[in-house]
Amino acid sequence: MPTQKEKSGLNMQDIALSAQSGLARGVESALSLPDLAGRGISFLLEKPMSLLGIERITPEEKEKSEILDIRRDIVEPVATAAGARYEPQTVAGELTQRTAELLPFAPTRHLLLPPRLQSQDTLLKRLLKKLGLERDCSLQHESLER
Repeated sequence: MPTQKEKSGLNMQDIALSAQSGLARGVESALSLPDLAGRGISFLLEKPMSLLGIERITPEEKEKSEILDIRRDIVEPVATAAGARYEPQTVAGELTQRTAELLPFAPTRHLLLPPRLQSQDTLLKRLLKKLGLERDCSLQHESLER
């Protein structure tokens, strides 16, 4: 990370590269989650057993299972090739990168509201109906569901 970033002005190239980098980092993180979860579970199983003197996996089996490390051998090189290691040069670029990192984790379907919020949603619909805006809201809602 550069120690000095431009504080003013918009560098569109930096913002575009930062967005691409952030999206690549987010996808890299999402793809690494199953591998990281598996490692965590394995550690939690091995530690108590090793304290009892029980080996869950022999050293030979462990060596064979580590032939292909999905995160290190596949995900990280692909993310690097996709530009995930780009360091933003401006504050706007850094904000863009951090925001884009979260996009792979954003919900893609309409979330179900808890009952309390559903009743508030009904109140909002009544208010929109009184204001004559219900039709516009329902059209936007239908387009979001598709």
